[in-house]
Amino acid sequence: MKKYIISFIAVFLMFITPSTVFASSANIGVSASNTVMLGNTVKVTVNLTSKNSMGSWQVDLSYDKSYLQLTNSTAEGGGTYMVNSSSTGTKSKSYTFTFKTLKNGNAKVSIGSAMIYDYDTMASMSITKGSKSISIKTKAEIEASYSDNAYLSSLSVGDYALDPAFDKNVFEYTVEVEPDKEAVTISATKADSNASISGTGDVTLFEGSNKFEIVVTAQKGNTNKYVLNIIRKELEPVSVSVDGKDYMLVRNAKALDEYVGFSLSTITYKGYEDVPALVNETINYTIVGLKENDTVKMFLLENGEVTREYIELKNGNSIITPLNMKDSDLFSKYYSLDDLSASIGAKSYKVNDDYKIIYALDITTGESNYYLYNLNTNTFMVYDGSIEVLSKEKNKIYKYIIYGFMAFSGLLLLICLFGKSGNKKNKKAKKKKIEEPVEDEEDEYVEDLSSNEEEVVEETEEVEEEPIPEKEEIETKELDIDEDTIDAEPMVDKKALKKQKAEEKRRAKEEAKLAKKESKAKKKKKDKFDW
Repeated sequence: MKKYIISFIAVFLMFITPSTVFASSANIGVSASNTVMLGNTVKVTVNLTSKNSMGSWQVDLSYDKSYLQLTNSTAEGGGTYMVNSSSTGTKSKSYTFTFKTLKNGNAKVSIGSAMIYDYDTMASMSITKGSKSISIKTKAEIEASYSDNAYLSSLSVGDYALDPAFDKNVFEYTVEVEPDKEAVTISATKADSNASISGTGDVTLFEGSNKFEIVVTAQKGNTNKYVLNIIRKELEPVSVSVDGKDYMLVRNAKALDEYVGFSLSTITYKGYEDVPALVNETINYTIVGLKENDTVKMFLLENGEVTREYIELKNGNSIITPLNMKDSDLFSKYYSLDDLSASIGAKSYKVNDDYKIIYALDITTGESNYYLYNLNTNTFMVYDGSIEVLSKEKNKIYKYIIYGFMAFSGLLLLICLFGKSGNKKNKKAKKKKIEEPVEDEEDEYVEDLSSNEEEVVEETEEVEEEPIPEKEEIETKELDIDEDTIDAEPMVDKKALKKQKAEEKRRAKEEAKLAKKESKAKKKKKDKFDW
């Protein structure tokens, strides 16, 4: 639909615009990048310009569709056809077109048909048409075409002479300036227009040697580095010795860092005037800068003498400076006093491998206090004695543990020394206790046996004293037993014989019982000895 509307407007303009001789001219230019990487997009700009006001126009953009694909357009119809008019007249009009590259090669973008009419005269303008050739290359082709020139064609430091004189193949130079020269301008020119330069411009100078680097980067990415050593001559050098180490007094205020609570001032040091210094009136501190090689450190000035390095410890908004710790009964009972620490700058009490107790001055309040300093995190807090109590309790616990271990070790030693002899005595005592009951049992048994034997003898005697009944004598006669035989071998009483057999049986039982008791006693004795 848009195409029909645009065509209608174009035809309408042709009919209402009189055909006259070209009285004015217009130019249609086409611009774009010279080289584009394959697969990327390229933007083409079409500019309609004239010295006279343009009333209306219709222009068509032509391009090679085998190389380019239109992806975006600001033309009225969204394509390549540009048609419009101005109610007030205009001397310029621009359109942009975006294309995607399809293959490598040279793609041409040009103006096809075009008509522009003068706003005032309504006459057609003479038109100059432009075109653009775009080189589409692969990444490898583009990189191969890059320049590797990373040289300078000139190098200068103000009006000062370089030593040696400039040569693009010489990469380090020296320049000397006066003591009061605080800044200079470094200028350089690249040998290749596609290269880039860094490190030029105005630079600040400190006393002594100042090193600057000018880096040239070629289009291909390779670099060259030119070094400038600009030496700012110093005022008369002042040597200062602190703890056997020599430094140079800093006489340029710009070489000093800023410190919270301190303000810049000047002092006279051993006859040298206008020496820059930092002063803190709250804590009544004056610090000056001392330089070792190219490193500047701040030192405390006391009674006209440089005494020690000034060190600040920061923890959030708190800033303290350590003071020398003295022997104190408060800490010496539990901790050891360490020597001067490089990180703290003063003596301190070592609590353990992680903490130290330091004595320090608060920069903002001017109050001094003891602080617990963490060596791992470099943080600190006001010391409240909690670590001391903890250490005392730990020491007590450790002491009790050591004493207990010593007592236990001594007890084990005594057991080892006297255990053997004690075991022997115990074995003898146990043996004696086992043997005594056995002997008592044997004595009791012997007594019982003797008593039994006496009873048997008495009973036997009683039997012998009893008269022989007549019945027995009749039986003897009936048996016709010789009296001599009877006198020689008296007849045994059956009752007595029965008693004798009973006694023998009893004695056999008693002996068996005794043997059983002896066996049990021996077994019991053996078990006790085994135990």
